[in-house]
Amino acid sequence: MKQRLKPILGVLTLLLCLPLASCGTDDKAPESASPEILAPERADMLANTKWNASSDDSQLHFLDDDTFFFYRYRDDYSDSYYEGTYSFYIGQEALTYLTEDLADYGVTLEEWMDTISRNEQYTLENTVCLVIYNTACIVNGENTVTEPYTTPYMGFYLEASNYLDLANMNTAAYAGFTQVTDEP
Repeated sequence: MKQRLKPILGVLTLLLCLPLASCGTDDKAPESASPEILAPERADMLANTKWNASSDDSQLHFLDDDTFFFYRYRDDYSDSYYEGTYSFYIGQEALTYLTEDLADYGVTLEEWMDTISRNEQYTLENTVCLVIYNTACIVNGENTVTEPYTTPYMGFYLEASNYLDLANMNTAAYAGFTQVTDEP
């Protein structure tokens, strides 16, 4: 478990060091916000949305039936994509899922609260956990997944910029996504 903890702690450190101001907005949860008020409104915030990756030309699509498609190229939906289902948690529910259900990854309540204390954009209310259950990976028209697998992400949702600031918990790789608002 200690070998898995080091990459996760490294990602948490990376998240703290990234210049999030480059996203173009200063996002901070409202002073009066509480998990009880914010979480129910955002519980299904991913349904029927598209998100562009900040690091490449890929795009995530979330449908209202808890399915997703992750396209390698945002202008080509015919090939090079993952598909499956997803679960999304926000606020206290996300933190509980991270520290209890995903306890094998070694993220503790104390470490997470320490991360939040180091960046005013991060709060308990905007803590998220996205778990995608990959059932297919289509490459050259063929499914390359022989057995479904799970990829959990931890991070934060920055509401003012519609930005998901995430870390892949399997690979410790950073992933950032901006919601697409100009497409139907």
